[in-house]
Formats: sequence, C-alpha cells, structure tokens
Amino acid sequence: MPVYPYNTKRGVYWYVKCNNRTKRGFKSEVEAKTFESLLISGLISLDEVKEDKVTKLENNLDRLTGDSKPEENKSYPMFSEVTKDYLYTKESSDITYGSLDKKAKVFKNYILPLITDKDISMFTVSDCRNFKITLKENNSHLSSNYLNYILREFKAIFKHAEQYFGLPSNPSRLIECYKKSFKEKQQKKQMEECVWTPNEFARFLYYVPKQVYREFFNVLFNTGLRLGEAQALTWNDFDGHSLYVNKSLSKKSKKGPYEIKEPKSLCSIRKVSLGKTLSIRLLEYKAMQELQQEFSNDWFIFGGCKPLPQTSITRIKNKAVKESGVKKMRLHDFRHSHASNLIAGGCNIVAVSKRLGHESVEITLKVYAHLMEESDDEITNYIDNYLSKSSQILLTK
Repeated sequence: MPVYPYNTKRGVYWYVKCNNRTKRGFKSEVEAKTFESLLISGLISLDEVKEDKVTKLENNLDRLTGDSKPEENKSYPMFSEVTKDYLYTKESSDITYGSLDKKAKVFKNYILPLITDKDISMFTVSDCRNFKITLKENNSHLSSNYLNYILREFKAIFKHAEQYFGLPSNPSRLIECYKKSFKEKQQKKQMEECVWTPNEFARFLYYVPKQVYREFFNVLFNTGLRLGEAQALTWNDFDGHSLYVNKSLSKKSKKGPYEIKEPKSLCSIRKVSLGKTLSIRLLEYKAMQELQQEFSNDWFIFGGCKPLPQTSITRIKNKAVKESGVKKMRLHDFRHSHASNLIAGGCNIVAVSKRLGHESVEITLKVYAHLMEESDDEITNYIDNYLSKSSQILLTK
C-alpha cells in the first residue's frame, strides 16, 4: 500500500493506492502515510473509504489520529472526572434508574480499572485501541453485545468531553465495534427460531399453579405486550374487550423495588384488542378480584395492590417449563412467539407492527422477515397460475 506524489497547479500533493483504489489530495507525505497507517491498523475499513468520509478524514486528520494539541493554557478534566459528570448528566435526564445503574457498574467494573486516569485531552487513538484490545483479552467470557456496550460507554466519555468541556479531538472516533463470532451468530439464529406454538403454550400453562400467573402468561402470549407493559396494567386499562397500554414498569428505582414510567415511545401507547375468549377470561378473573373488600380499579390487574415482581414471574415460568417439558424461553420470547404465530398465520404485517407498538413496520420486518420466506413460494405460484391461464387463452386463439 504505497504512497505517491503528483504535481498540480497548486503544488505537489500525495495519494494513497490500495487494492486498485486511489485516494488523492494529501498535502504532505506525512498525511498520506498517516492515512495509510489507519487503513493498515484497521481503524478504517476499505468499505469506509468513500468520498464523504474521506473528506472528513483529510480535513481533520490530526483529530482522527489523536495528535491535535489542546489549546494552550487551557486545562481539561481527568477521565474519571468526565465520567462522574457524564453519569450526573444522565441521572438528570429521562434515563431509567436501571439503565443508570448498569452504566455506573460498567465504569466501575470494566472501564476505570483498565485505563490510566489522566487529562482527557492526553488520550490518543493508540490508548483507545489498546483499551479495546485489553478489554476483550481480560473479559473473553463476555458476549460481543456486552463488550460493545462497554465500548460505547467508553467512547461516550470523549463525546461528552467534546460537548461539555471543549475537547478539541476525539481519539475514540474511529474505534470500531467488536464483530460477532460464528457461535454467537448461530445462537442468535436459534433464539429467533425459539417460539412456542399455541399447543406448546397450553402445555406450559397447565403446569402454572396460581391463577394470577396463568392469566398473566395468557396476556403475554396472546397480546405481545412487553413485560413491563403487562406488569403496569391496572383494571382502569381494561374496558371489557381490549387493553389500553399507556405506561410501563421499571424493576429498579430509587424510590423502591419498582417505578411506573412513561412507555418506550409514543407508538407504544396503543389499544390492544383481546378477542372474545381472552376477554371472557379476564372478566371472570376480575369478578373474583371484586369479591375482595379493598378492591379498586386502581389495582394492578396482575398482583392487586402491588404488581407481580419479575423474580417471581421468572421463577414460576422456569418451574412450569421444566415440568411441562417444553423448550426453554425468555420472558421476552412470549412477545416474540405472539408476533411469530400471527405472521406465520398470514396476518397483515402492518397490523402486527401496530399491535406490538413498534415505531415503524421496518423494525417488525427486520426482526421477523425470516418468517415470511414462504411468501416467495406464494408469489411464484401466483405467477405460474396467471402464466398458465395466459397460455391457455393464446392456445384457444
């Protein structure tokens, strides 16, 4: 991957040649070789060598290599100080307590122990790349997803320093995420295919001991509600034939074991129809609850005065799975099974997307496109049918 000079009216410039691709416009041999080293080191992939991105690289080469120098006589905070300010800023935002707690633990357990705490402006690309390498070496047991979450939080500190402390360069900008291993890709595919049929769900439900849990799992499996959405439901949200989803439950809070909060997005606010069978079940269950003297429509549908805790839900679910012999599933897979069964049954993808509370149909298609592969056969059958009819018409002429 050599670099070459070339003459222009404005003087001598340099270009880099790599795999039959050429990038021109470097003002010096040093700039060209720096760009070349970024390609060799993997900080830039060949797919990223496009005009829009390369222009930014040329215009900000010193920033991307971490070699730009901070303004003279200007002091910058230490990495740990920026981290504290970052977490404080997040705490003041709409982030949930659980998410904030997760971020704080990531910095305490994985990020701060691996770096040398110093002036944030003194970090270079090499420092960031070494952090990425060491993180994986020291935590090979962690999944790529979690390693990438840690890496994103690490990079967020430099972005925060740019935004709030005037950091002139972001040395982490070109650090790429970890790639999934072949084993992880296989596991992801298996998880996508991990759904229960209605018969498997009925077998599972037979081994659920308490009615409140049976009704809870029934709603999860037959509505596709998110776990927190189902936990947060009160009798005020049930009109006899549908559920009005307008809030969610977060399992961790400064105020106590749970917190009722706004839904994930505006699209999450929706009315979910239940159908005749499920509506009757809930009405009968409500009639039993109304026999209690303290009953109120403000009660949680599942739990009464307090919502069902996730630990108890998981414990009951795992026990029933083991006793029934059905395949293991996460709580989120009840939602996944509902959507999969609807799509496999030929339901309109737009209607399914709205029922799930997705922000767009594209999200639904991205997750469940593999279930629609059979529709290709339907298309070819349709084509064969009308071509056959066309042929018959031509033969009769």
